Amino acid sequence: MAGVTSVATRREVLHTFKHLHRAAQRVFAGDEFALSSARDKINGDFRHNAHVDSPPAIQELLQLGRDCREVLLKQVVQAQRQESGRYALHIRPEHEKFDNTVYRDDITEQDYKAANRKGKKSCLEAAKDMKKDLS
Repeated sequence: MAGVTSVATRREVLHTFKHLHRAAQRVFAGDEFALSSARDKINGDFRHNAHVDSPPAIQELLQLGRDCREVLLKQVVQAQRQESGRYALHIRPEHEKFDNTVYRDDITEQDYKAANRKGKKSCLEAAKDMKKDLS
């Protein structure tokens, strides 16, 4: 984005660049390989797009950078293997915690199978529906 002429746009590009690096440092703290890979990827992508001088294209790339930062901070979890063979997750307060789907343990296996069968069609029914759609 060397073709950036507006001082405000240049500042915004640098701001996004710095915030991406800070997010990577926070997410991959203590993992030199991941930090190095993230640093190389961020620097490479900014260098690759240095020629872009169209304001809409620059804004689109900046939004992509902001979105990547959000994904890094809110959805990437660092896991560390313990001696026991299990992994310890480093979950930070800003991580998004998704709602789990409620598991029903009050349904019998027969009810479960019947509910699944109810939603399925036989081959003949599917063929009839396909003929209706084609005509």
